[in-house]
Amino acid sequence: MKKPLTDTLFPPFEVSPRAVQGVRRRRPLFVCDAAGAKLWRMAIRFAGRQKLLSFGKYPAVSLAAARKRRDQVKELMAAGIDPSAKAKAEKQERMIAGRNTFAAVADELLEKAEQEGKADVTVAKKRWLVEMAKKSFGG
Repeated sequence: MKKPLTDTLFPPFEVSPRAVQGVRRRRPLFVCDAAGAKLWRMAIRFAGRQKLLSFGKYPAVSLAAARKRRDQVKELMAAGIDPSAKAKAEKQERMIAGRNTFAAVADELLEKAEQEGKADVTVAKKRWLVEMAKKSFGG
């Protein structure tokens, strides 16, 4: 009788010139690529298209975490939601949220003033004001 795959029974993959795949019977799929990176991946088919999702590197992402992520993907697919499109949208939202801080907007303002060819005194004054505001707002 075969034992279920656990972290202690993890297959010892070696670096080879091409990618080596682990057991595919029960997703997620474990891949050891040519560079020696050990990755968690999952092949899915959504709306007639084959997609390959990546869950991260092993051991940073444990077997339990990869299985949990697999279950989340299966739930999304059952609800009719494309997991890769959802992940891309969430990533874009995080990027936009990071760019909408006071410091980011203020730096963009200073950059714009420099590109427009404003006088050095004007840019210096704006920089001074922005630095004072950053100290007050914590940005």
